[in-house]
Amino acid sequence: MLDAIHLLSAVLADACKGRPDAPITALARGRHTIAVRPGAPHTGRMGICSRLTTDDHPSQAELSTRDATLKELAAELLTGDPALDGTCFGMAAINALLPPPEVAEAAKAQDIIAERGQGKRVAVVGHFPFVERLQDGFAALDVLELSPHPGDRHASEAPEILPHADVLALTGQTLTNASLPELLRLRKPGAFIMLVGPSTPFAPCLFDVGVDALCGSVVLDPDAALASILAGEPYRGMRGVESRIWL
Repeated sequence: MLDAIHLLSAVLADACKGRPDAPITALARGRHTIAVRPGAPHTGRMGICSRLTTDDHPSQAELSTRDATLKELAAELLTGDPALDGTCFGMAAINALLPPPEVAEAAKAQDIIAERGQGKRVAVVGHFPFVERLQDGFAALDVLELSPHPGDRHASEAPEILPHADVLALTGQTLTNASLPELLRLRKPGAFIMLVGPSTPFAPCLFDVGVDALCGSVVLDPDAALASILAGEPYRGMRGVESRIWL
């Protein structure tokens, strides 16, 4: 049976295998996003991850460093405290180690959902801003969220909703909060499964557990992205970052 520890260990192994380690030159904690910036030989890269919780004020942004290597920080995906952003720093380090493959396309998750969901039942776990812009054409659209917006369903309703979804889009935060294995167990056989958002790692092992599309991001301009994070901007307004999809 798939469990969180084995799945996260596989993600960590994908990130570290055959890749050199590096010192950490900067850690950033913004209102919405975590960032990890490595030094040589990964200079020019930056990994990001959405926070599981948000501060009330963007002024609480922090820029620091740590006496640890990139791979040591990545291991905090397994050992870090989610309430203290430990698993998020771990995932950001993994995303710094594990860039998207060349076959990953510059595209948006909402376009894949709209294409694959025509005439079908669609469920989205996590209230992404794009759900309000999805066009009609689905047999049903359910959005599940721990803190529901108007029209959302509560995340606790997943056992009633997910087994009927033909297209299932799951926030990448289900990795950092360790809920992904349970949600995958609820999926309908043959459903098209997407992992969505900046927390999503381009880890091949995720295809082995039933995910069909990894919809993550790549940081093209670390300086611009870092400034956006420290200013408290949400991902949709972040500069220097581009969405990529690996099918």
